[in-house]
Amino acid sequence: MSHQNPEQLKGAVNAVGPISIGVGAGNAAWFQYKSGIIDNADICLPNLDHAVLLVGYGEEAGKQYWIVKNSWGSDWGESGFVRILISSGYGVCGVNMTPIFPSIKLLHQ
Repeated sequence: MSHQNPEQLKGAVNAVGPISIGVGAGNAAWFQYKSGIIDNADICLPNLDHAVLLVGYGEEAGKQYWIVKNSWGSDWGESGFVRILISSGYGVCGVNMTPIFPSIKLLHQ
């Protein structure tokens, strides 16, 4: 899967479910996030320094966004979640860069 193709990432979320990703969280956009869609790639850079869980996606006012669960508790963001604009390339906050997919290996007895 190309890390620059959000359509493939959407398909993986639909097929597999939540996916572990890395994001650039060491910035004001992340620390001060309360609500809304983080949509500025110049403010939330792809300097990956934090692991989170990509759980889904949605659309509001014509903007498609990722739904991401953070580990900082329910007092942060939107009850522990953040919405990040879906874009190509590395993605806002680097969302598209490092998806890690679960796999199941069946053991034969």
